[in-house]
Amino acid sequence: RLENEVRAALFDDLLAVAMLNSTQQGPTGSLTVRIKKPVPLHQELHLKARVDRIEGRRIHTEGTIEAGGVVVAEGEAVFIGRRQD
Repeated sequence: RLENEVRAALFDDLLAVAMLNSTQQGPTGSLTVRIKKPVPLHQELHLKARVDRIEGRRIHTEGTIEAGGVVVAEGEAVFIGRRQD
């Protein structure tokens, strides 16, 4: 099975890539991962992420990890954009 720590690391990187495609960039402010089901080994995973919204300097992202067409984890992150001086 894919360990929960690995899922969290995947989401941190995956959601950061989504954030990098927005108009702002910055470090992770918060990361939430919801484990839905165990992930069997040797199964192809599909990762999806998008920017949900931008509120001021906060970039809200969300994503999923799927295995065999089933969502096995969901994640959300808020990134803090750099100040525009």
